[in-house]
Amino acid sequence: MSRQVLLLGHGDLPAALYSSAQMIGAPAGRATVLGLYPGDGITEFVEQLREVLEPAVQEILICTDLAGGTPNNAARYVQKTDARVSVVTNINLPLLLELLLSEDELSNAALVEACELARAEVIPASGATEGE
Repeated sequence: MSRQVLLLGHGDLPAALYSSAQMIGAPAGRATVLGLYPGDGITEFVEQLREVLEPAVQEILICTDLAGGTPNNAARYVQKTDARVSVVTNINLPLLLELLLSEDELSNAALVEACELARAEVIPASGATEGE
């Protein structure tokens, strides 16, 4: 495997998000999940994160649930010391599916494009366009 995908977030959200992606077709074993729970500190969370990083992979993509949250801050901290790490925050199910179902490794430009497309998918139900 040349790319490792990690899902980080608060509580059970990363596991639930990955479980939902698998219901839609994402393969099992394609991502590692790590949840932050009450009482967990950032130091311990960074240590847990470092423990699950696979040394043999060329690229590590860490997806987090909330910009500025402890899981995101831990991912950004690790990113500063490991050139293989990229961080995407505010992950949603469409973007996760794109990342997990893509057969090719995503270039930085393709990752940015996937983020933009996922962002465009977030719309209020009352904001549907005419004809839908």
